[in-house]
Amino acid sequence: MDIFSPLDWRNTALDHFFYDVGALSAEEQRQVAACPHREGAALLVAPAARGEAIRYIPRRGFAELDRADFAGITVAGVGSSALGTAALARQLADALDAPVLGVITGRGMETLISEALGGWFLFRTENVVGEVFDLWRRMSGTLPSFRGPGRPAASGGIFQGFWSAGDETSSLLALLSRFPDKIRFLVGHSRGCLLIANALRGLLLKRPEEAARLSEVEILTLGAAVGFPAGYDKLIQVLGGADGFGAMNSDAPADMVVPGAAHHLNPAFPCCLPLATALAAVPAGWSLHR
Repeated sequence: MDIFSPLDWRNTALDHFFYDVGALSAEEQRQVAACPHREGAALLVAPAARGEAIRYIPRRGFAELDRADFAGITVAGVGSSALGTAALARQLADALDAPVLGVITGRGMETLISEALGGWFLFRTENVVGEVFDLWRRMSGTLPSFRGPGRPAASGGIFQGFWSAGDETSSLLALLSRFPDKIRFLVGHSRGCLLIANALRGLLLKRPEEAARLSEVEILTLGAAVGFPAGYDKLIQVLGGADGFGAMNSDAPADMVVPGAAHHLNPAFPCCLPLATALAAVPAGWSLHR
């Protein structure tokens, strides 16, 4: 019997192409398919060998992660749903033999257009503008009165109103702020790379002392090379040599170009960008090195 209904298959089609959904058991796929798929929620995914259930954690429940074991955060790209988030986190967890927290960034095909427009055009523009303000901040030393474009006065959460902060960006900011000493690495794919860069920039502007505690965090981008704020020097950006989409949406030089590789990470399809190859490019001594 199929794990997904025809509607589920249509909605998760990009997840099945871009990510190694087969790394999840049939039961795990059913479990993830049944979760609320709320953007900004998180999935805690352990290596398959440990046999631990995938945990769905809503944004309001992040406090329970105080007692959880995880080494880093991964953020999937355009068109991904909770299934793609879980699959990417499992790939990374298995490769590193450590639990990984995945932030859900979408609801699959039903949000593809809005994510593509918002993720690549809006977030990319903000990333460029953010780099200018980051340069200004470093030149002036501080920006005590800066209020980003369209940023309203604070109205509750400490990150309310940062740029066009959506649920996924707000969640990333909250996690980075709450666990600066626990998070060893951040891994993004496609649009997820931009989300990570903008979240770090937001943390730098709003909570510079916590941003400083993350100065040693390891960052790996896959399928996009984007501008990051100064001070995050442990950064490796990997593109496929045949990834026209990733190249078109990159605004920084890649550290590694994998010949013949396209945009997807799923080894079941030809020309995938192998996660193992990207991790092999990470310097020895990093948590991400394999």
